[in-house]
Amino acid sequence: MSFEPGRQKTGGRKKGVPNRKSLDFAKRLEELGVDPVKEIADRISSLDDADAVSAYSQLLPYLYPKRKSVEAEITLSPETVASMSDQDLIAKAKELIEEAENGSAD
Repeated sequence: MSFEPGRQKTGGRKKGVPNRKSLDFAKRLEELGVDPVKEIADRISSLDDADAVSAYSQLLPYLYPKRKSVEAEITLSPETVASMSDQDLIAKAKELIEEAENGSAD
């Protein structure tokens, strides 16, 4: 049967449950006393600075997702901005950021 939007999921793994091969692999590494994260950290610590920075920068996307660019149209005049207190400017900036992240606008 083909996918139908709005149709309830039936069968298969529940969301977030790792598959059997991943669990078996992790168990086998543990049985062998292998800690991949420790191994990587040990090897990186022995690299020169340039290579270590390169290695860490390649690992960063696994820890922190890449940010998408967001376009915002700010309709405050320079006079309005100049008359606002620092606290008001910070509050407005937070409001605009939240709107951009939620995809809503006034």
